[in-house]
Amino acid sequence: MGMKPEIKLIANEENITELISDRLILLRITDGVGFESDMCQITLSNNVNGKRIKLPSTGAKLKIKIGYNGNLKYMGMFTVNEVTIESSPDVVDIKAYAASNKNNKFGKASIYTQKTRVWEKGVKLGEMVKKIAIEHHIKYTISSSIGNKVLPHIDQVNESDINLLLRITKQYGAIIKPFGETLVVTNESESIKAGSNTNIPKTILKPTEITSYKLKIDDRETIGTVIATYRDILAATDIEELAGEGEPILRLKHLYKDKQSAKEAATNELYRRTSEANELTILLPGRLDIIAEGVIVLESFQDGVNGEWKSKLVTHSIDSSGYRMRVQCVSNIIKKTGG
Repeated sequence: MGMKPEIKLIANEENITELISDRLILLRITDGVGFESDMCQITLSNNVNGKRIKLPSTGAKLKIKIGYNGNLKYMGMFTVNEVTIESSPDVVDIKAYAASNKNNKFGKASIYTQKTRVWEKGVKLGEMVKKIAIEHHIKYTISSSIGNKVLPHIDQVNESDINLLLRITKQYGAIIKPFGETLVVTNESESIKAGSNTNIPKTILKPTEITSYKLKIDDRETIGTVIATYRDILAATDIEELAGEGEPILRLKHLYKDKQSAKEAATNELYRRTSEANELTILLPGRLDIIAEGVIVLESFQDGVNGEWKSKLVTHSIDSSGYRMRVQCVSNIIKKTGG
């Protein structure tokens, strides 16, 4: 078809594509859900015509585009965290992770520094994200459905700001993820890319468009009912909130602050368990319209495979064999909340 894979690599604002083109053995980019899940691996030949490669420094910023025949898509900005040199084969392996903030000279950001403080009851999640982002000079965006969540009293004790955000957003079924230099917080049923609201993308695939697939159905993850408990202070008693129905029953250990928090926690856990009971892995030629958090619609496959799937991890690989993709999916289930 004449589709020639191409890459463009910018290191600290310098275009080094031509410098590494004859050394490139592998470029692999993972696009996932969650903080720092996006990663880039670049494997280069260390000896070309007797010349050694100039080693990149940790903390270097990489901007990467990939595609075909000049039609390139921006894949994000990554910070070099690890450089490995091997003698046999004689290669240099570079690993870089999604950059969401300004790193210090050691490549480690202050958002990872442990601290102790109190967040008073009534603070909204959006206010927490804003305060932390400003403290660390990070751009941010947060969807209103998550940002308006009112938080209980929270003690942050010897805990980094990023661990705090991961812990709190998980309780509300949210995703926190860096895109470029922007920290994004959004509901799992929404999609925010590159700091702007977008509709969840859908990609239709038919058998002729893929190389292979593997479906695993694991009923160990299947849960009938999830129970979360909250403390009714006035009545001095613990009250249960349920999501789902039937067996088996999963009881969450955490004691929630009120009815709404308990209901949301039960619903989020039921959603996660139900969606992850079916895992689908698709191998196919590389393409630019499939992203993590997107929806894959399979048509003309067999029953059980046809239908909508949610992509959780998308891996792009470019090497001597061309441009290939691996897409890991779970069932695309609409999360329903009740009163």
